[in-house]
Amino acid sequence: MLMPPPVVVDADVLIRNVDYAARKGYAGALTGQASRNYTLTTGVVLFAAAEAGGEAICHLSDIACRRGLELSVVQAIWNDYIVPTVRFVDVQEADVDDPRIA
Repeated sequence: MLMPPPVVVDADVLIRNVDYAARKGYAGALTGQASRNYTLTTGVVLFAAAEAGGEAICHLSDIACRRGLELSVVQAIWNDYIVPTVRFVDVQEADVDDPRIA
């Protein structure tokens, strides 16, 4: 069985996926098909830096306002669709040898 390659997402992708779920009422393809289990054998495919998660959380109120929803509804979308499917990891600048990080 071939395992899907890991995909690293940024805050913009997280925000767009929450906004999509708020508009449509269901998860988009990215989070809808991602593994909800955090083991290598189940194919965890979505990763994000913890900072990206924090940034996305800051925009939940913007999504609620834009879609005319209560903040609690958008927070529930985050908890139902993003939290179980995205593994948030701490990343330090020294961990990545790429000049674009600086």
